[in-house]
Amino acid sequence: MNEQQSITKQPVPAETEKGGNYTIDEKNLERQQLLAANLAPLTGRALQCIHLPQKDARILDIACGIGETSRLLAKHFAGAAITAMDIDNNLVQTAKSISVKENANIEFINADATNLPFEDNSFDLVFSRYLLMHVPDAVTILREMKRVCKPGGIVFAQEPDINASNSYPASWAYDKIKEYFLALFVDGLIGRKLPAYFNQIELQNTGSHADVVFEVNKNTVRRMYRLTAEALENALLAKKLATKNEHAAWVAELERIENDASTVVLTHPAIAVWGTK
Repeated sequence: MNEQQSITKQPVPAETEKGGNYTIDEKNLERQQLLAANLAPLTGRALQCIHLPQKDARILDIACGIGETSRLLAKHFAGAAITAMDIDNNLVQTAKSISVKENANIEFINADATNLPFEDNSFDLVFSRYLLMHVPDAVTILREMKRVCKPGGIVFAQEPDINASNSYPASWAYDKIKEYFLALFVDGLIGRKLPAYFNQIELQNTGSHADVVFEVNKNTVRRMYRLTAEALENALLAKKLATKNEHAAWVAELERIENDASTVVLTHPAIAVWGTK
């Protein structure tokens, strides 16, 4: 069985398709699971720099989606109490069902990152991944993350910096990834801005870690990009960034690359920044 065949292909209910600033029209779980599979080692290496004060630490995972980050945190910080939240209740329900099957002890709730339903000073680690790129005011959310973090606790954010996506042999379709992503997401270059934002909200002892995926003889990144391109069709058409024919040609070229086992892919970096309250 190859790697992409091991990913669950399960439809997401139509109600979970997000509007507003979230431009990706999810049709199934596979794209999210591929994204999680690609990001897991990058997040894991950044988390190696995080030391929590006790084994029974409380962790908040904001914008958990289908719970991939929540389960990663539960494995990395064994014994910690994980609270995971997302504004989309259908995603929360999906996360619950997956986590029950995997016997992961995580509490999932429906909540808004701009108005966290928790007391001040509640968590030892407040975590988010690939949330801030979708919102118009990242600093407001970071202030909320700091508010619910305990004194001495850690605020952690990981975001992309979509400066390039490259393949060899080169393809115009990978240039379009940068062009379309930057046009559609609220801030596709937010990764480089995180240190300044952390300083703005006066977090201390800040650290950072930047990482990429260099894919050789695998097919998780190439397939993820093709599935993402398909999921962006409605947003591209609505903003008149591409015609139906242009979108179809983009997807076709990404599918050609996906089926070419000799193609090598280098992703844009994921940048993690953390600081102490």
